[in-house]
Amino acid sequence: MSLYSFQEEFFLGTMNLDAQIAAAASFGALGIEVIPHQTFASYPHLSDREVEHWHELHALHGTTPVAYDSFADSKRISGRVLSNDELLDDLVRDMRLSWRLGCQIVRVQMNTPLDVFEEAARHAEDFDQRLAIEVHAPMTYESRWIKRFIDVIERVDNGRLGLMGDMSTFSPTFAPVIYDWARSIGASSRLLDYVKSAYEGPEPKSLHTLGAELGYLGATGPDASLGGLTGYMTSVDPETLVPHLPYLFHFQAKFWDMVGDDHEASIDYSGVIEVLARHGWSGYLSSEYEGNRFIQDRMPVDSVDQLRRQHSMLERLIELHSKVASDV
Repeated sequence: MSLYSFQEEFFLGTMNLDAQIAAAASFGALGIEVIPHQTFASYPHLSDREVEHWHELHALHGTTPVAYDSFADSKRISGRVLSNDELLDDLVRDMRLSWRLGCQIVRVQMNTPLDVFEEAARHAEDFDQRLAIEVHAPMTYESRWIKRFIDVIERVDNGRLGLMGDMSTFSPTFAPVIYDWARSIGASSRLLDYVKSAYEGPEPKSLHTLGAELGYLGATGPDASLGGLTGYMTSVDPETLVPHLPYLFHFQAKFWDMVGDDHEASIDYSGVIEVLARHGWSGYLSSEYEGNRFIQDRMPVDSVDQLRRQHSMLERLIELHSKVASDV
């Protein structure tokens, strides 16, 4: 489970790190993904005592550090963009900290220069790390931008470079919680329904024209930016994962809203887990709750309850599809 899921509680100060890991363990999320910029106020200069406390919490709750989310913060310095050498230094620093925290997978953002990604493979050996480019909507495994990274992964071929999946790319339904949020800030139902219909329709490649189409339809104010909402999600066939499974290191199990304990409102979890189980993939599905940001101005956020219900669904689907795969 990604501690990013507790962003609302972290911001409000209602759950500290101890409470977050305890909550994760309580519903069986025993593999922990950390976003250090959020979790540690002293980042990137953690003291030995902070690292020791981190490990004590995992020993106490029976959890395991799994993944570390790095950022290519290229505009950190006002007035200029960081050089590739500086970005590589940042990534090496994060690999060292990931190693200290006991993680072995570092999430690498899609805006990381190709040269930095490739050069980092050599340093990954030093810290026993694997570097995974996150495939996040609106990108897919067939996107031109992602194929550039796949070319590097396949050419270097040292087991240190790979991909990190994200469930945002398997969302055939326009997320209801995002629809409701857009309505709450004044978007018209007429134009929002137009966007929803376009997203769920048979021609997803036409989405890049949505901004212009909304302009032709007279969109102003909140309506003018509705086309951008489709950037939160995209929809591809889960079978597109298959060629990439050998270097798919980790999977962010993003979700926006659980419907009971049964299913997520918009993401094809069953289809993705069926493919992973059929091919014997054995990495972590790391819960990442992001529906919080779409409701926090209208109602209380209960991330723990959302995560508990998602894990109930995950356990059921993994058991179901693993049994089917073993019977074949």
